[in-house]
Amino acid sequence: MLIPLDEKVWLKRKMAKSRGKIPNDFIFDPHMKNRELFYDEFTDTYYWSNRVAILAAELAVNRKLQEKGYVQLQTYYDMIGHHAVPKDYLTYYWSADDIFWIDFDHIFIPAEDTPDGIHDCHMIIFVDHPIMDD
Repeated sequence: MLIPLDEKVWLKRKMAKSRGKIPNDFIFDPHMKNRELFYDEFTDTYYWSNRVAILAAELAVNRKLQEKGYVQLQTYYDMIGHHAVPKDYLTYYWSADDIFWIDFDHIFIPAEDTPDGIHDCHMIIFVDHPIMDD
């Protein structure tokens, strides 16, 4: 899905004004190579991961959605190593009753457009937002 230029500008501005802080440290995982900075638009948070882990998690949660009929948002965050998720988001999930496949958009943000001006960042956007468990 291509995002119109004006929407990309809006997303960059939202990210720049984010209440999320870029983490100075992260949980050391010796298997996590090529760490990069990511921004989660849904929770307005930053985290360190790598592109291979992100893509593998996206495929895995879609597989779980097909197998179980639902998948929790926390499952996705656990797979990518995003441990700084606000507790308000721990009860969110996707349901096969609502969608067949979870789409994720990826937008590369160069360092000059990030809050710290040092790190390039990958913005992850859930095209289909998860829903909150009642």
